[in-house]
Amino acid sequence: MKIKLNNGGLILNLKKRNEKVKVAMIGAGFMGQVAHLDNFIKVSNCDVVALAEPREKLRQKICQKYHITNAFYSHKELLESAEVDAVVIIVPRNMVGNIAHDCLNANKHVFTEKPMAATFDEANDLVALAKERNLIYTIGYMRRHDLGVQKAKELLDSYLQSQALGEITYVRAHCFDSNPYCNTDGYLVTDETVPTGLQCIAKSPAWLPARYEKDYAFFLNAFCHNVNLLRYFFSRSANGIHYAQLDNQLARLVLLDYGHFTVSLEAGRSISRRRDEYYEIYFEKGMLRVDMPPNLLRNMPASVRVYEADKEHVLSEYICDWSWAFQRQAESFISDVITRQESIASATDALEDMRTIDDIWKLYLRLKKHKL
Repeated sequence: MKIKLNNGGLILNLKKRNEKVKVAMIGAGFMGQVAHLDNFIKVSNCDVVALAEPREKLRQKICQKYHITNAFYSHKELLESAEVDAVVIIVPRNMVGNIAHDCLNANKHVFTEKPMAATFDEANDLVALAKERNLIYTIGYMRRHDLGVQKAKELLDSYLQSQALGEITYVRAHCFDSNPYCNTDGYLVTDETVPTGLQCIAKSPAWLPARYEKDYAFFLNAFCHNVNLLRYFFSRSANGIHYAQLDNQLARLVLLDYGHFTVSLEAGRSISRRRDEYYEIYFEKGMLRVDMPPNLLRNMPASVRVYEADKEHVLSEYICDWSWAFQRQAESFISDVITRQESIASATDALEDMRTIDDIWKLYLRLKKHKL
């Protein structure tokens, strides 16, 4: 067996322009700071000029640390007073849809964390509004910006075109949610809580029985990444759902129909300190595997291995440049706003994740009813 190392990967190049995008941050909690604010501050084409954060002491500390001159209690005050081109919304899931709607309605380009909304109908309305206003609307599927993931996509497209490994026979997407935080430090905290007056009522699909609302919300939040990445790899959504067993929150199984092959989505929880997430794409004459790093592990892209069993048994490992998907995601959003180019993780595309997850849960409920 031979082992081949290759320094594969693409480097994001922003267009060199004098203009800078004026950005406002809405929400400055843990993820808002370490995964987003800190990264947008470093983008050369970006000026973070405003912050909306209801916790007064936290707001003051963050503005002082990052030299942000315009500070507001709420996003509505920000939209009324601050001159900004784009907003980055990092707030609890039940608040995302309402805030995104207000920002799009105010003609601001929008970036939000995933999932993009609490329900498909809410997400669909937001996409329609963004299209009506001709705005860049991006969802935080940072894995699409990972150099290793992009290398895997490049290789997969090549194998599918050349048929060097034959047809795809089976795909495994494995994600057992564990601790992704890697002892991250450097973020600011206070003893404040978010004022109750800003909390939104939790939303869920009208067809979903009330006893499943929290479970559905967790599944949507945790595993929309996997549904999204599968669509990125294969450039399309699943044809349908073969099977869905969601009873056990620690270990769930979904079988997605991709035509001539099936994808198993193994979704659960783990106490592992490692990120237990990988994708295996089996061909007639080989296999491509992508191992994902912990989300907040800086400068560590996904690892990619290919096993080719046609003539010689060759295991190839592709080692990409040190890079962090969250930083590349911030750079990409600013570049897309400047060039008015649709994002690699656009809201229009992400709408399909909402649809697929609804289909998974609808099938699961039908199967439950049938068993009863």
